[in-house]
Amino acid sequence: IYAKAIGGNHAVVVIDSDDLAEDPCKSLQDLCSALNIEYDESMLRWEAGEHECDGPWSKWWYHNVWKSSGWNVGGDNDARQNPYRSVPPALLPTLRLSMPAYTFLQTLTTSHKHRALTTPPSGKLYEDPRNELVLVYVGAPGRTSG
Repeated sequence: IYAKAIGGNHAVVVIDSDDLAEDPCKSLQDLCSALNIEYDESMLRWEAGEHECDGPWSKWWYHNVWKSSGWNVGGDNDARQNPYRSVPPALLPTLRLSMPAYTFLQTLTTSHKHRALTTPPSGKLYEDPRNELVLVYVGAPGRTSG
């Protein structure tokens, strides 16, 4: 989908849903800037309930959105009760196949592009605090050298 989108004559913007939930105002401002459209605070609010533009997956994904009327600016927007959900074993091959595409798309997000400019480094940037002062990390997560 991304390869097809970049072949057109329009901007392609990739947004990380975690960034959007963490700071909806900044994420929407960045999106508007990338698309050369004016940001308006009304973008942070909507009418509760189903909408014609919700799309075919809405009945599976939007239950909490339909109950809401906007982003909780400065608060918790993550409706997921357990951020460490497990994948059923039968779906692990699909997850493994999709990870390279997910990792590539993640490098196109605004937060990824700006993370090298973050000073001081945020905890989100360096999953392992031993990497805080390392420009390039080579190794396996969770492994120590001794």
